Amino acid sequence: MFEMISDFARDFTQIDNQSMIILLVMVGWATLLIHLAVDSKTYTALFVPGMVIGGMAAFYLERNVPLTMVSTKEINAIILSVLGIVAGFLATVLVISLIHWIGEIRRPLTLDSRT
Repeated sequence: MFEMISDFARDFTQIDNQSMIILLVMVGWATLLIHLAVDSKTYTALFVPGMVIGGMAAFYLERNVPLTMVSTKEINAIILSVLGIVAGFLATVLVISLIHWIGEIRRPLTLDSRT
């Protein structure tokens, strides 16, 4: 079990510098667009870790399962970054929605909320 976790961590962290720079630039642009749409630094900061982890997970999958979409390495890294960022963004939205839904269920029903 420990060997499997260490193999996963080693593969997860062995992303080349060029792919990491592309990922961080794409996350930066996505963060800017989210901040312009939401206009809240707190909500924007909630989405950044999910997008970074999503992008890194896309590179991890590409390393273990060949997902070569184009022959150029840089374009392939851009496509994987975008797909990973979108997946991380959607996962973060689902987690936030789930937390909100659980909070709504746990809130006691009062006369004020029924009207």
